[in-house]
Amino acid sequence: ATAIAAERIGLNLQGARIAIHGFGNVGTFAYEYLTQMGACVIALADRSGTIYSEEGIVHKKIVVHGGSQKRPNIHINDMCRAYCTVLAVPTEKIAGKIFNVGYENYTILELALMVKQVLGDCTIEVKPTADLRSYHVSSEKIKRELGFVTKHTVEDAIRDIKTAYENGLLPDALDDKRYYNIRMMKSV
Repeated sequence: ATAIAAERIGLNLQGARIAIHGFGNVGTFAYEYLTQMGACVIALADRSGTIYSEEGIVHKKIVVHGGSQKRPNIHINDMCRAYCTVLAVPTEKIAGKIFNVGYENYTILELALMVKQVLGDCTIEVKPTADLRSYHVSSEKIKRELGFVTKHTVEDAIRDIKTAYENGLLPDALDDKRYYNIRMMKSV
């Protein structure tokens, strides 16, 4: 399907510089397939570090499963800047290299406390979980080799989501499948 779509829009995958956002099952397959087709994957990102709690905004309650697990975080504007940075440098400078991009690594509980600080009047409920996986990344390599440094904090992202919600930019956010990866994939 990818080859057909590329052909229809006149995109030659041979030598194309591609960024993949999400490195789960689909992202892994896309990476393998696109590199076999001759594309050069120059950037990888993963949403596993994204934590979004609509319930915190609507119901003034944040449910944290575990809390000690670390997650890397990055503001979407910085992620887009990182893609643009990688796309703008000569291929020789990035060929065969992997760059992690993130702002800071925080525990899920630390993130919940930041959300609470921005929202003000809300509670945090901590529930046990068997999933204690942590993801911790260093962005020193992209800083050292490409000069890329994030500009936005996690608190900036939280405030941006709060403002978007208050301005009606996240309609039906508790039920609309477009806000939930699994629901969206099942509907396709």
